[in-house]
Amino acid sequence: MSRNAAMVAVFAWGLITLGSVHAQAPTGTIAGRVLDPSGAAIPGARILVTNKQTGAQRVLLATNEGDYSAPALLVGVYEVTVEAPGFQRLAREAIIETGSTTTVNLTMQLGATTYTVSVDAASPQIRYDTHEVGGVVTRPQIEGLPLNGRSFLELAKLEPGAQPPTRGSNNRTFVPVLGQTVGNSGRGTRVSIDGGSIMAIGQGGSAMGFSQEVVQEFQISTVNFDLTTGLTDGASVNVVTRSGSNVLHGTAFYFFRDHNLAAYPALKRDPANPTPFFQRRQFGFALGGPVRRDRLFFLGNWERNEQRGVVATTLFGQDFAHFSRITASPLFGDQLSVRVDGQISNTHTAFVRYSHDGSRAFAPTTGTLHPKFSYPSNWTRQQAWADQTMLGITSVLRPTLVNDLRFSYFFISSSETSPTDQDCPGCLGIGA
Repeated sequence: MSRNAAMVAVFAWGLITLGSVHAQAPTGTIAGRVLDPSGAAIPGARILVTNKQTGAQRVLLATNEGDYSAPALLVGVYEVTVEAPGFQRLAREAIIETGSTTTVNLTMQLGATTYTVSVDAASPQIRYDTHEVGGVVTRPQIEGLPLNGRSFLELAKLEPGAQPPTRGSNNRTFVPVLGQTVGNSGRGTRVSIDGGSIMAIGQGGSAMGFSQEVVQEFQISTVNFDLTTGLTDGASVNVVTRSGSNVLHGTAFYFFRDHNLAAYPALKRDPANPTPFFQRRQFGFALGGPVRRDRLFFLGNWERNEQRGVVATTLFGQDFAHFSRITASPLFGDQLSVRVDGQISNTHTAFVRYSHDGSRAFAPTTGTLHPKFSYPSNWTRQQAWADQTMLGITSVLRPTLVNDLRFSYFFISSSETSPTDQDCPGCLGIGA
């Protein structure tokens, strides 16, 4: 019936200077001031920012006013260490979140540099530098909260104004938010992964799924976000994928759900199908760790979804009632992702990621009659294939100037074709 294919390759780069803020960037920033006990600035202090998971380091020098900033940092936990002649070394832990600036002011004490003072960790607080409305869902929440169907876009419902995501044809998912264009139904909500868009060309909606095992953080902005977001007439979803670390870690999972374990999905039972069959199995694994300690890391994931359900079709009138039927509506899909991060030098870091999402289903076409009245011979076989390749290179040109380059290659292919006798045995009108 129809087939669509599209390939999109996008370059994105930016020079980030001291004090700059990017609301929808797939990275975060640590910034603050270095002060003495009286509150005066300590110019020229040496600041070392270290990623505690990978050992990656960034060296900075405080300005004459004592200010410092480390932009374009991957999300995670960092240690900020500052040294200055005549002062004790100071170390402080800091948490970086997607699209946020963590303020870490460092007050040093007089003494020998051989002594180290450790203070409490710092995390992003209320943001006074923007009127943006939104929030970040962190990795502990992603691991601990149940997701219906393990769809990562279900996390959007945790933010005020976001409505439950809806699934369309060709593997598209829409994330509606309050205030969007009437009739938009979430088609304009922009979804990007590591800074690369995964939007369906010309049709709207997110055209690719990701396992929650590879999602590090999930940021959604609904109002007043800035131009770094890109084109959208609604909200913006900014997702960052996980990277490997110096510790080898893995996960294996198996989830099962069927109609015997769930409540009936409607307030009134359908006499034609009083106990609708439903079964969903989701299983897979994730594995990450070091290839070379403090230098090269990997993380891979594979997830399989096998969903089997039925739809009851009712035809009215004595002449057509015997054509009423219960038809199977299956959905099968695979998701996989591989990411490699590397510390090229003391001033250059890079990552490359390949992700795939493929699925096939037999279901009513979006926009047709209600499934109860849409005869299965008018349904479609829906096949979707989506690939995304991401390359990111972060270069510290000067202590006050950082260049962040992202290249995204996104391929989608989807089709809706007529059903066969195998899809719908005994259906009236197959092949017509």
